[in-house]
Amino acid sequence: MCSNNKHTVEELEKHIQLFLKENVSFQELKNNYGLLLSQTVFRRKVFMFQEHGLEGIRSNTTNNHYSKPFKNAVVEEHLKSGISVSVLACKYNIPSESTLRTCIIKYNKGKDFRVDSEKSEVYTMTGRKT
Repeated sequence: MCSNNKHTVEELEKHIQLFLKENVSFQELKNNYGLLLSQTVFRRKVFMFQEHGLEGIRSNTTNNHYSKPFKNAVVEEHLKSGISVSVLACKYNIPSESTLRTCIIKYNKGKDFRVDSEKSEVYTMTGRKT
């Protein structure tokens, strides 16, 4: 379990199963079963679990890298169909909605997405003028 996670995947799965299959309320999970997440975060974990199973609620240890065509396709789906950012993030297993929002802003401003495989120019720091 990573230090920023409040529950292991197994604990989280148990809470989600109680919520979905046994109709245990969120408040009851918090009070009686030791759930430490906020309602918003828990709901997002439930949606991710329903969409992607255990992989949807498992925390990544590395950053995700998305290709330019993938980013364009997701942004265009958002703009054309009006599907919310949170639904698209769940649908495509993007852990953070802010990642998708940033792509949308860059797309609307006409900026090109950063391609991770390209190396940026080497920056040489110059000394301070005295």
